[in-house]
Amino acid sequence: MWPHGAYCPLTRRVFLHGGLLSQSEATQAPSAALHEYDIEERVWRPLPSANAPRYLHTATFVTPGVMLVFGGNAHNDSAAAAVSNPAGSKCYSGGAMLYDVRCQKWHDIPSPKGSARAAAAAVALPAVAPHSVLIHGGFDGRLRSDGLLYSAGRACDTITSSAACLHNARLGARACVWRDHACVPIEDVGYRSSFDRNVRACIEEPILDEHRCLSGDSCAACAAAGCAWCGACMSSAAYCPRHRHQMALSIEECGASSESAREACGRFHSCHACHKHTAATHSTDEVGPRLCYWDYETIKCRPANITEDVRSVSSSGACSAPCATYQACSNCTAEECIWCASAARCVDKNAYGASFPLGGCRAWSSSGGASTCAMWRPCAAHASCASCRSEPACGWCDDGGRGGRGACLPGGAAEPHAPHVCPAHRWHFTRCPLCQCNGHSVCAEGGGRCVQPCGGRAVGARCETCAPGHWGDPLNGGRCEREYLVGGRGAGGGGALRDLRPRPLGRPAERGALRA
Repeated sequence: MWPHGAYCPLTRRVFLHGGLLSQSEATQAPSAALHEYDIEERVWRPLPSANAPRYLHTATFVTPGVMLVFGGNAHNDSAAAAVSNPAGSKCYSGGAMLYDVRCQKWHDIPSPKGSARAAAAAVALPAVAPHSVLIHGGFDGRLRSDGLLYSAGRACDTITSSAACLHNARLGARACVWRDHACVPIEDVGYRSSFDRNVRACIEEPILDEHRCLSGDSCAACAAAGCAWCGACMSSAAYCPRHRHQMALSIEECGASSESAREACGRFHSCHACHKHTAATHSTDEVGPRLCYWDYETIKCRPANITEDVRSVSSSGACSAPCATYQACSNCTAEECIWCASAARCVDKNAYGASFPLGGCRAWSSSGGASTCAMWRPCAAHASCASCRSEPACGWCDDGGRGGRGACLPGGAAEPHAPHVCPAHRWHFTRCPLCQCNGHSVCAEGGGRCVQPCGGRAVGARCETCAPGHWGDPLNGGRCEREYLVGGRGAGGGGALRDLRPRPLGRPAERGALRA
């Protein structure tokens, strides 16, 4: 989900980088992977991964053979990730990278201070500003309307040394090659011809990366990357001595059955996706037999009717209803789902980031049924301006009485949302009014200090608590009631005071309790 792709005219291939991936039935994580799709051969190949994962970024070819990647979100909503990699756990990235297609190298480049953002738009400007990329807008906790312009550096034909020529993709975002004692743009030579003996294109020619072979999750992708497939992707055929009967070193050698049933089913992370994996049939109207079943005990998709697992397809039963169909927290979290209280939505556990990419969920629960459901408070439940402003979607409408009373309403920076109405000079969205006495006092002229003593049996610098011997909630004009002590008989026949506990704030209660 949300990788970014860019087409390279030099190679006639599509490059796909990053994204938010479903890792299992309950987890997701941003990816640093890079893949290319060969349009002519119709095959995907894994390429070297970037140094840091990201999604909601931009990817644009600034010059032939050099791709600019900027911004995005590198956070995976994991507390453990924030501890193990604090730099990578920041929500919005301002980092920029260049990828050299010919040399298969990533290069970090500096970016302007304060430019971190996700979900920006990027476009090359060949007619207006050749060899430039315009990055506009985005989100960093607020919507941005500014723009950034990235321009490539030195032209190849201005470089006179071979070392500077071959470093220009990193320093100037232009891919150059050294041919006949001259530095020329790679597009003048051509991608295929850049591998000729009389042409130098890289300081070091790309070599087979063993880690790249590990990312080959299918026979075709593995063979296309120059690796050996024998049920898994290996860097060399020497690692496949026991599986030579199923080894494939080229795409042509990959048969339809090269992927094991367990690997095929393991790619599905939900019951519905698992049960839709069926065998091919000769008729478009006919549905083939199911190849996988969903095991609710282990919460995994497993191959059907194999010797290792004698359970039949029918034993798995029907899938539970999709998470999106649940309308309440209790039945949502009773399944493998997450309940977002602020949005009143139920989503799959491995789809939280995909469902709320820009932080749209402000309170959520993931398991345990109704007992652990997060209690999200609507705007009207906030009784003070400070509490109101802690909820990003709420603002405070002061009543104009100079005592700090008001109402917490849903809204934005300019005004509350309809049908609510508040005069502009009394609407406070980013900061509270200076005077906050909860309606039990007023402030001294020109200041924010409440005149003492407070009224209404309230005490405190802002008249925010009830005086001793009283109970209630004085916030926003609330009342404080006097506690009554009820007598009883002691062991010697004398009077005694029993169970004189303060009453809960804000709820009616008996004025006393008689104890024997």
